[in-house]
Amino acid sequence: MKRWFGVVLALLLAMPVSSLAGMVKGPYLQDVRKDRITIVCETQAADTCTVAWGDGLANSVRLSVSGIHHEGTISGLSASTCYPYQVTCVGDSRPEASFCTAPESGEPFSFVLFGDTRSVHADHQIVVDQIRNEGVDFVINTGDLVASGEDEADWVHFFEIEDALLRDTPMYPVVGNHDQDDGNLDVYERLFALPTDSSGRESYYSFSYGNAHFIVIDNQASALWEWFLDLPQKNWALAEMDAAHADPDIDHIFVLAHANIYSSEEGRNGDLVLRGMRNDMLAKGVKMVFSGHDHHYVRGEADNGLVYITAGGGGAGLYDTKDETEGDPIRILFPAHTIHYSKAIHHYLRIEIAGPDFNACAKDSLGVAFDCFSYTEQAQEDGGVDGGQDAGVDAGHDGGVDAGVDGGVDAGVDGGVDAADDAGQPADEGTCDCSGEAAAPVCGEDGQTYDNLCTLDCAQVGLEHKGECEENPNCEADCPDLEYQVCAQDGTTYRNLCFLECAQAVFDYEGACTDPCADCPATGDPICGQDGKTYQNECLLECAGVTKDHDGECPDAIDCSNCPDTNQPVCGQDDITYRNQCLMACMNVEVAHEGKCKSGSSCASAAAQSPSAGMLGWLCFALAGLASIRRRR
Repeated sequence: MKRWFGVVLALLLAMPVSSLAGMVKGPYLQDVRKDRITIVCETQAADTCTVAWGDGLANSVRLSVSGIHHEGTISGLSASTCYPYQVTCVGDSRPEASFCTAPESGEPFSFVLFGDTRSVHADHQIVVDQIRNEGVDFVINTGDLVASGEDEADWVHFFEIEDALLRDTPMYPVVGNHDQDDGNLDVYERLFALPTDSSGRESYYSFSYGNAHFIVIDNQASALWEWFLDLPQKNWALAEMDAAHADPDIDHIFVLAHANIYSSEEGRNGDLVLRGMRNDMLAKGVKMVFSGHDHHYVRGEADNGLVYITAGGGGAGLYDTKDETEGDPIRILFPAHTIHYSKAIHHYLRIEIAGPDFNACAKDSLGVAFDCFSYTEQAQEDGGVDGGQDAGVDAGHDGGVDAGVDGGVDAGVDGGVDAADDAGQPADEGTCDCSGEAAAPVCGEDGQTYDNLCTLDCAQVGLEHKGECEENPNCEADCPDLEYQVCAQDGTTYRNLCFLECAQAVFDYEGACTDPCADCPATGDPICGQDGKTYQNECLLECAGVTKDHDGECPDAIDCSNCPDTNQPVCGQDDITYRNQCLMACMNVEVAHEGKCKSGSSCASAAAQSPSAGMLGWLCFALAGLASIRRRR
């Protein structure tokens, strides 16, 4: 009997503390604000839990309970203040920890961004241990916290690994595709106590910290189709951007989603709907878009200059990147964007904000920085970029990229591309012998592949990117079979945004293109426009954006193609100079005198005369065009 008792005791001692104690998850910190914070834990059974806090742990609050889940909010706190606290559940007291409230706007703060922590627990633990050393104010997980969101055991592993970090550091999660189960977020929403003030949802929400506003998007569980943002959430996000942009206390706006606007993973090209918002995001003051999903690190720039970061190296198995680069920019033809840094590596991103200044360093699992960059709302004397839309990025000394809003590229000291030297500058005379240059194909801005930079310079063509030019994209093969119609500015309806981008068209609005004149009546009093066309009524004329010339139908087009091309100016009684008498007679105008009109009026000025000369001027230009064509023949 004693032998069996010893075996059982040994097994018990070998078990994790959480298996013996009442608490199996936590305590962990959620939804921190200037005056409050929420504390959460979960137990093996429906126990009673309390949190003691403040000097000498003299204050206490009983956590509300829902089954095994316990949470409570401590309010009435002071901003930028740290407090000790301790959670006890039926005799199981966890070690004393501390929490700190959010700062006032303008006070400096720091946070860590990382994600895709699922599956490989050992690598996840290594990354988390390094993050603990950073001592930041809060952390953001960009999604795929666990391998299976409906598996309780996966969540137990997650909280065991992050236990020491989350006891002292609030965490804001983003929903990943692995965190939900066919749109079901029951476990996820039970575990987390997130701010629902603006959205009424925990899968997507927003929060402010200091002078920054974070908009967390769910393009997974609430997706329109696969991993694309749904429209109600899109409208909510745009409204959040507007409100934050108008708030004088907010200097930085960040958008977070699991799948980013672009992807460097083979077979993916990002969230089409989110990518379609990039101009709105830039105009509304969004600084960066953060994501995970792809298990590597990428810092890139949209075709409009919006910076995006993919930080998916928090522990899951790594993915190769399609275009690996460490500071040498790579421009992608479709969908159009630029990659400045791309590497398959376990990592996290440390970000520091102080007033208008933003400084970030991506660090590997040993805490060694490998890509540092920054921006500020004001141009820096040391080479920082004022991007016009506040989206410029000044990269670090390790070969990063200084990229303005216009997508221009100025590489670092380690041999990156200097766009000013290579992008279409004429070559000096006598330097076009490239026979001694090694073959190193480059793609020109004309879409042609050149043997090397020398032949590109000799052709006086700008550099698009290193390597051969990509073939024209196959839209049917490259785009998903998603029926999500969008209208281009040329009035063409495309099946979805991918097909629109593939055709290099310009996005106008969501939905099929509609006839802007559909509400106009089909009949009415004819009006002649200054474009020489007859419109059935004034509504149709205005809808076409044409200026009225006169009431009634336009005269039939005059065919003066038989007139000679001789230049023998003659002045008509309408005080307009014609090239010759044939053209004047063709216009049914009588001769005033030979030579140019003394007033200087001519066909070139007829269109500017008002009101009756509009139609005449149009015909005059048409005749001039015919004469020009005849000359070219």
